[in-house]
Amino acid sequence: GPGGPGASPGGGSKDSLLKGLTNQIHDLELNVSLTTIWLTEFNQRNNQTLTDLKRRITKVRDESAALAAAVRAMEEAEARRGADASSLRADLGAMDAQLSFLVETIDRQNAL
Repeated sequence: GPGGPGASPGGGSKDSLLKGLTNQIHDLELNVSLTTIWLTEFNQRNNQTLTDLKRRITKVRDESAALAAAVRAMEEAEARRGADASSLRADLGAMDAQLSFLVETIDRQNAL
């Protein structure tokens, strides 16, 4: 019969070729499976890294905003101190004028 001991030599060659192709398909399927596993793990690590980076960026943005607010508050306080200093200078000038007037008045009183 066709598959028995009297088979033609070409039949064994076809079986060998089929077995080789089957092994190659099996190897390719295994390779695809391992590649899929590796890509899945890589994607998970990559997503975790991106999540960590986003969290760090958010933290830096928050710290930057807080620092900018602190700088603005310092600048406003400095501006108020400058205004307060100008006001004090004006008050001192007015007091000096009043004292000068008082001294002149006393001097005039003593001259009488």
